[in-house]
Amino acid sequence: MFRGGLNTNLPENYQRALNISFQLIEEMAVEIEGKNNQSISESSSIIKKKLESIKENLRQIKRDLNLSQTEESASGVIKGNSAACWEILCDLESKRLKRYGECPPELAQYLDPRTSAMREAFKTIAEIASYAEKAQQ
Repeated sequence: MFRGGLNTNLPENYQRALNISFQLIEEMAVEIEGKNNQSISESSSIIKKKLESIKENLRQIKRDLNLSQTEESASGVIKGNSAACWEILCDLESKRLKRYGECPPELAQYLDPRTSAMREAFKTIAEIASYAEKAQQ
């Protein structure tokens, strides 16, 4: 059990999804931190404190949920990052862009086939990584 009373015996697919998501968040936080360190503004220290808080929250969640601290295999990272990119590309579909207002038809005609092609490419990449992982076992 972890704080909050939930069972920490999470199914492997949940563990994998959470680990990949947290890894991506950590990587983006490091990138933000790097850019923030180049800044000399007063807000830089606020951003640094917020990033430290985010990282501490991630560490706490990993501890509370007994998530593995080990690195994923190369194929696991490829599959996870491909899934994350696929999800981002789904959010760029014109039907989903409507949350920002009506999507101009010419933007939909331009963007939809391109994001669809990229989604398919990431799907193929993940399938290849999955196949390669199975072949190594």
